[in-house]
Amino acid sequence: MNMCIIGKGLPRIDAVPKVTGEAQYTVDLKMPGLLTGKILRSPHPHALIKSIDTTAAKELRGVRAVITAVDVPENLFSFYQWLADKNILCRTKVRYVGDEVAAVAAIDQDTAEEAISLIKVEYEPLPAVFTLEEAMAPDAPLVHEDKESNTTWSVQRLFGDPDKAFAECDFVVEGTYVTNQVAHTCFEVSNCIAKWDAQGRLTIWTNTQAPHTQRQEVARVLGVPKRNIRIISSYMGGGFGSKLVMDMKLPIAAVLSKMTSRPVRIVNTRSEEFTTAKARYPYTMQLKTGATKEGRILARDLKVVADAGAYNDKGPATINFASMMFGTLYDVPNMRFDGRLVYTNKEMGTAFRGFGNPQVSFATEVQLDELAEKMGMDPLELRLKNANQAGVETACGAEICGCAMTECMLAATDGIEWDTKRGKKEEGVLRGVGMANMVHTGGGGRFYGYNSAEAFVKLSDEGTVTLITSALDMGQGSHTVMAQIVAEELGVKLSEVNVLSNDTDLTPYDLGSWGSRATFMNGNAVLAAARDARNAVGEAAAEML
Repeated sequence: MNMCIIGKGLPRIDAVPKVTGEAQYTVDLKMPGLLTGKILRSPHPHALIKSIDTTAAKELRGVRAVITAVDVPENLFSFYQWLADKNILCRTKVRYVGDEVAAVAAIDQDTAEEAISLIKVEYEPLPAVFTLEEAMAPDAPLVHEDKESNTTWSVQRLFGDPDKAFAECDFVVEGTYVTNQVAHTCFEVSNCIAKWDAQGRLTIWTNTQAPHTQRQEVARVLGVPKRNIRIISSYMGGGFGSKLVMDMKLPIAAVLSKMTSRPVRIVNTRSEEFTTAKARYPYTMQLKTGATKEGRILARDLKVVADAGAYNDKGPATINFASMMFGTLYDVPNMRFDGRLVYTNKEMGTAFRGFGNPQVSFATEVQLDELAEKMGMDPLELRLKNANQAGVETACGAEICGCAMTECMLAATDGIEWDTKRGKKEEGVLRGVGMANMVHTGGGGRFYGYNSAEAFVKLSDEGTVTLITSALDMGQGSHTVMAQIVAEELGVKLSEVNVLSNDTDLTPYDLGSWGSRATFMNGNAVLAAARDARNAVGEAAAEML
């Protein structure tokens, strides 16, 4: 099919606003009476809050509000609400350095920072746990005192009979593999503005990947009907999963705005971004793989312990997904997965590109190389012998409808000259080639029980096309992609397509931009809407002619 717009090197529709400074990020927004919010965070990894004295802060000139836990709803929050474990502001205890204790709203940044320094908190430090070994010890201090242990979630999966299969293997390798906490390091830090109007409706401007689901989360934690909340996602400087789940600055800013009857903006410092904006979950993985001398992998056994940090957030969902992907990439008939998520007194984790899959893939792919070395087999050959094929159902029940894994490996190794470069030694120079595989969802998945998208296309009388879509652009170019789809389908110029997005009052309900779902899910909805519009125009024209 010949395309005029899709696949062409055209300028992005947001390029000029961004390079000229016309694009408005949340930190650029201005509105009458805007106050600066600031959060007082815990200096201790684990401590009881004995008392909080806000007198001096409230008396400081320019301070409009000071709040502590007694001023906010007591509702607990987490991504999975039945595992809710975090207050908006800590009530009796802090669980990591950076936990939210109090907040202020003031006329400017300097006043807000001074007010924070005047809040006096009396802490009683408690023993803290920083490693998984410390957290899982029988006598470990409990991060959450209402729990029986620091293990907050577990998942087990068993397919076939791994123990019997290992006994039949000619080669078995075992190893421990560790991945570390990784910060998302978005160009733009986490931020928001909250404003209540005279009708009792809350509007929040923030850099979110999922406005509609965050609207639900804010409503839940504040105890406010969803219809009274509007989320507007401003231009975004990156997300990578860090801006999927609601940050506590949203309800904190909302409470401050309610108390002052003025809009309140809270923006992370870069230091706060690194220490409180959440990170990739560190995994410690004990993996065992067994194969026959011909290279057929018969069994795999993986034990994962993930560091949740101080709260659940996306931890349970992440380790659940990792357990599913563990059995999907290769055709292994016998598998066991045992995963645990453990609290520590550290910054909590959250979603990050790959959602637990990169950690597990790192362990399995490294061990495949170790197995191949032990067997004296080419690592490529070992992978080819066990690659999934189209039309196969794996031991874990995954239906492989289409699969070009073998073709992909052959093309990649041909491109890097695998056969000639691998193992080649040059005088004084060491060069190597390697390969690894990973399979991932390409349309988001059904973490919410379903996955759908909607879009609207409106044609004006002078020929301009307006697209209303929920596709979120975090900097990856989704709005340009959606506009290209519409322009291609309707036969108009890219410049003649206006994209309206990012506002829960305007756009249809959507799960957000994550898991590589925007182009596939939102793009197909946009394509269907554009085709409907084209057909409607054709029918109208036919009647006129």
